[in-house]
Amino acid sequence: MDTLLIEFGLVLVAGALAGMAVRALKLPPILGYIFAGIFLSFVIVNQDVHTILGFFSHLGVAFLLFMLGLELNVREIHEVGPVALTTGIGQVIVTSLIGFGVAKFFGFGFIEAVYIAVALTFSSTIIIVKLLGEKGDLNSLYGRIAVGMLIVQDLIAVIALIVLNFLGASVGSSSELVKTLGVVLIMGILLILIAFIVGKILSNVLMWIGKSSELVLVTVMAWAVLFAVFTQNFGLSLEVGAFLAGISLASSEASLEVAAKMKPLRDFFIIMFFIVLGLGLSVEGLIDQWPMILIFAGLVLIGNPLILLSIMGAMGYHRRISFLTGLTVSQISEFSLILVATGVALGQVQSETLSMITGVAIVTLVGSSYLITQGEKVYALFSKPLMLFEKRVLIDEYRVAFEKDPAVVLFGAHRTGEGISNLLFKKNIPFAVVDYDPAIVKKLKRSKIHAVYGDIADPDILAELDIAKVKVLISTVPSFEDNELLLGQLDVTVAQQNRPYIVMRANDREQAQVLRNHGANVVLVPEAIAGDHIIDLIEEYGIFNDNENKNESTKTNKKSRNS
Repeated sequence: MDTLLIEFGLVLVAGALAGMAVRALKLPPILGYIFAGIFLSFVIVNQDVHTILGFFSHLGVAFLLFMLGLELNVREIHEVGPVALTTGIGQVIVTSLIGFGVAKFFGFGFIEAVYIAVALTFSSTIIIVKLLGEKGDLNSLYGRIAVGMLIVQDLIAVIALIVLNFLGASVGSSSELVKTLGVVLIMGILLILIAFIVGKILSNVLMWIGKSSELVLVTVMAWAVLFAVFTQNFGLSLEVGAFLAGISLASSEASLEVAAKMKPLRDFFIIMFFIVLGLGLSVEGLIDQWPMILIFAGLVLIGNPLILLSIMGAMGYHRRISFLTGLTVSQISEFSLILVATGVALGQVQSETLSMITGVAIVTLVGSSYLITQGEKVYALFSKPLMLFEKRVLIDEYRVAFEKDPAVVLFGAHRTGEGISNLLFKKNIPFAVVDYDPAIVKKLKRSKIHAVYGDIADPDILAELDIAKVKVLISTVPSFEDNELLLGQLDVTVAQQNRPYIVMRANDREQAQVLRNHGANVVLVPEAIAGDHIIDLIEEYGIFNDNENKNESTKTNKKSRNS
């Protein structure tokens, strides 16, 4: 019997079972694959299996970087503007400096300390998008800021991969370092030009062969691998070449089709990377390094959110938005592991350091998963102390905004709320808008609309508002928890007979019923409204006409034209 096939089958079974186990615990599947690798390290004896898995892991990393380049969406960064760039770059710089200092304290050399410092800065875009999607917060303000910030960090991660490829040979003097960075810049520009020229030609080829899906897949894979190998001749890593190959096709009309076909391959091979990572881990080594693991994990779990709180607080964001955004950077990502693994392959980092960073990844992925999913409850516990990270001008702003006793108070003016505020302004109805996006508040104020920067969950808002004089309260905020909390605060603040007419939105009919039970007069479900409108159009105009109706309609049209 072929032992190679048996042991490879065992790898797949172990990966599947471990993935199911961590999914049941609501943890990222990455952890399951690492644990599967640790288990398999005691079982797999065939060296050929190790060789095959190692090759697959290299392909996984290359395809991951290729897909990152292919799906790079600058619009996600542009949508939230300066906050994505400021938080993304600012957190990377501060965490790197602190991480470098801690690594040097533990006695690591310059290069290893740089690798460790940089590895601690990156958070997993894939995991965060998945967690926020499951919470329904992907389109919230903090969700949009987090995604934009993580895309910025992904780009920094690729730049770090390029620079660290050369850094090991350039630490003899500052002049050598500057010279090397200049070479990296020139070489990077040259490779980008080559990638885009060939990519433009390849885009036309993909459109020509587009009807053959398997040929498209093989052609794209060939381009990704060949260009990655080509960049290695310039001294760059396989991963950087794959990223540039992906960017070169990002503007192609076939990019969506290519991405859809490449994702299953990427997912399979990147699973192999994490299993191989687990295979190489030493349990004894992890135990020996537990003090360092806990300290570095604490820096990520606690330090990174505090850094984000400080940066966003200085930019004028509410502490709640800053806190929830900060939680999204409380773990290290797959790029952190890839970065250090690349350092090991280049001989710049010891394998023990990779084990230590993997231990940090395990601790932070477990901790951050629960922090993010329970973010609102954690925020409620620390809401008062977090006021230290917030500009203390909100109470005065509330007084200014509410001094004219608005007839209507509108919470949220991003999409739906923007149209409502414009209508109220045109009708000259006295109203005030409350939004926790400083950019929206500034825009409304420029339009001479009474707007205040604040959080719907902040009791200070209702405390400064004479709610008995408000006739209508409208909330376009999509968060069910926020709307439920607002209704609860109204119960405490104002008697039932003095409550305003309350209009809210919900994500589904079940949530809508709960809000109505808590006192909302009207609760709208946008998706349900759209579906009902489509049904009305079908019933009014009809879609499925029989042939006789079509023929009769044609005759009628001909007669009308002749007349």
